[in-house]
Amino acid sequence: MTRVSFLLLLCLCLMTFFFANASGVEKGDTWVVLACTSRFWFNYRHVANALSFYQVVRRLGVPDSQIVLMLADDIPCNARNARPGGVYHSTTHTIDLCANGLEVDYKNEEVTVENFVRVLTGRHPPGWPISKRLGSGNTSRVFIYMTGHGGDEFLKFHNHEEISSEDLAHTLQDMKTAGRYQDLFFVVDTCQGGTLFRRFRTPGVLAVGSSGQGENSFAHQNDMVLGVALVDRFTDASCQYLHKLADRATAPQLSSPLGLLSQVPLSMLLGSYNPVQLKSTPVLRSDLFEFEASREDEAEEVGDLGNHRGAATGTDSRLAQTAVTHFFGQEERLRVVSILEAAKDEEIESVGSRNTCSRTVEAIPVRLSQAHIDTLSTSPANHFEASYDRNSIMLSLLSLAMCAMNLRMCRIE
Repeated sequence: MTRVSFLLLLCLCLMTFFFANASGVEKGDTWVVLACTSRFWFNYRHVANALSFYQVVRRLGVPDSQIVLMLADDIPCNARNARPGGVYHSTTHTIDLCANGLEVDYKNEEVTVENFVRVLTGRHPPGWPISKRLGSGNTSRVFIYMTGHGGDEFLKFHNHEEISSEDLAHTLQDMKTAGRYQDLFFVVDTCQGGTLFRRFRTPGVLAVGSSGQGENSFAHQNDMVLGVALVDRFTDASCQYLHKLADRATAPQLSSPLGLLSQVPLSMLLGSYNPVQLKSTPVLRSDLFEFEASREDEAEEVGDLGNHRGAATGTDSRLAQTAVTHFFGQEERLRVVSILEAAKDEEIESVGSRNTCSRTVEAIPVRLSQAHIDTLSTSPANHFEASYDRNSIMLSLLSLAMCAMNLRMCRIE
């Protein structure tokens, strides 16, 4: 065997090894569907809700190619927008949710019940663009977020059609049958949101709603300049918490920063909601996620999701063992420089500018003690920290193989 042949064989072996073992992360990939179902200027906050989660999941490592973003109105370009081209979730107008660019897959009249169901089930007409498809598989983790106006077991689309809890239950069942997810996290921010997943019956589904039956989902921060409420309380609390975790995970004092988020359980996020601040009672349904045999139609309503009762409360529950990044991001792609951190270096003094000075965010209390952080930062490196970039490795090995082939051809000539 010649040296060139041996080198080519070695490259193939290395490629096989890295493709089989390089990821070092949980099996499967993360896909995200974000749907704002309300249009018109007075529903500004619903667009801001969806864009807040859009920025969070991108910061935590989910690429745009794995995010399906549905916005029922073009708020940035609305004629009433006193800050054209921007969407803000704080009255300080310090963070533009459109600052890093948006890839909107469905907009305006395209945001319909039919298209939403088609995205989840994958039943598109021939020639449908790849960018408008959910490419998940049977090992994928899918995060679905919906926001808009709703009621008891329904959510409105454009105020002239609606999707019911039973419709969603059938859709998720079709997804499971077609092998389009392994685990699914369904989050909805709307009035009586906890009733929207009452009919769910498919294993592997975790669901959280912003309010219980008969309750409203309240807005946060009324803006006197724009004349609208900017964001809903439940969504703002969720995104602030995730941003705070990402900030701590990338802190320079941590010896193993990329190992932090992979060890923060999802139950900590669910335990961070304060009904007093939200002015509503969040609803959690975890029986399907815990693979319990319960067929109860009623979801469990609790005052503080951190104190919910049942099988999901113990340290042996899936919620306690599932990392935040399981649904919200990919650890090896965590963005060290986020829109929050980058904004600190952009101090624009012009008050009339779209992006005003010192983009800071009022962080909510995070129930992650300093002792817990110290424990995580000094713990042995886990499999997340030993991950590799498959694409870079593949390109390097292919380049090496091509060089070897060129060298062999030169010798033949």
